[in-house]
Amino acid sequence: MVNETKRRLVKIYLLMGEESIKTLIEHVLDNISVDRHVFVGCPDEADLIISDCSCSIKSVYSPEKVYGLIDMYETRSPDLQVNIEIIYCVKLVDDLVDLVHRVWADLDSDNELPTYQDFVDEKAVIKSDCSSDGIPKILVVSGNSDNQKSACRDFEHYHLTVAVGYDCAMSILNEERFDVVLTDLGIPMDLEPGQQITTSIGRFIPYGILVMIEAAHRGIKHVAVVTDDNDHDEMAAAVDHFIDPINIDGAKVQMIHTSIKDDGSKDWKKALWILMAQK
Repeated sequence: MVNETKRRLVKIYLLMGEESIKTLIEHVLDNISVDRHVFVGCPDEADLIISDCSCSIKSVYSPEKVYGLIDMYETRSPDLQVNIEIIYCVKLVDDLVDLVHRVWADLDSDNELPTYQDFVDEKAVIKSDCSSDGIPKILVVSGNSDNQKSACRDFEHYHLTVAVGYDCAMSILNEERFDVVLTDLGIPMDLEPGQQITTSIGRFIPYGILVMIEAAHRGIKHVAVVTDDNDHDEMAAAVDHFIDPINIDGAKVQMIHTSIKDDGSKDWKKALWILMAQK
C-alpha cells in the first residue's frame, strides 16, 4: 500500500482525428505535466476530454466533465458550453498545461495520491508484505540488458530480482513471494547468461501476458505488463489501449505504457508509480 498524500491524477481521454496532434499532446504532457495526469481509454472514465473537433465533443458531451477543444485556426465557436475551453495551436503547450493543472486543482482532495516526483524522490512509502525489513520486493522480467540495468538503477533501494525470460521468471515465482511484478510484454522463453533478446519470429513472444497472469495466481498483489515507445509491434499497440487496472484473484493487474529515458531504456519507476499510486 502507498500512503495517500497528494491529490489524485486527472484522467484524460484524447478524442483526436489527427494522430500527429494526439502524439504531440501525449509528448507534451508526459514531459511537462507527468505528476498531474494519466491517459484513459474511455471517455466515460475521463475528467478531461481533449479533441480537435467540436462535433466529436458533442457526441460524448456531459456537463459533469471538462473539455479542451484544439483550435487550429484561432476562431472561437460561439455555441460552446461553459465547460468547453479553447486550446489555441499557437500556444498549445501553455494552454494545455494550464488546463490540466486547473482541472487537477479542482479535483476532490479527499482522493489524494502520491505524485511521480514522490516516487522519484522516494518519499512515497510502499509497505511490504513479503520482506522482514519492510523494504518492498520487486521482480522485473526483461530480456533486454538496457532495461535490466535501468531497473537496477530505479530500484537500488528495493529488494530487486531480475528475470531474463519466462522460464526464469516462473522458477523464481515458484520459490519466492514479491510485492510487485513488472514485466516486459515481449520476452524470450529464456536466455543464456549474456545472451540478448532477439526479434526473430517465434522467439520474441508476448510471454509477459503469461507472467502477469501467473504472478496474480500466485498471490502477487500488484502486477503490470510494461510497454514503451520502443515496442512497435501490433500486440504492443493493442496493449496500449488496455490501460485500466483489472482484478485477477485479488491482485491489481494493469497494462502500463511508460516513458523512455534519455538512454533509451524503460522508466520502471514511472511504471511502479502508475501501478501503485492510481485508483
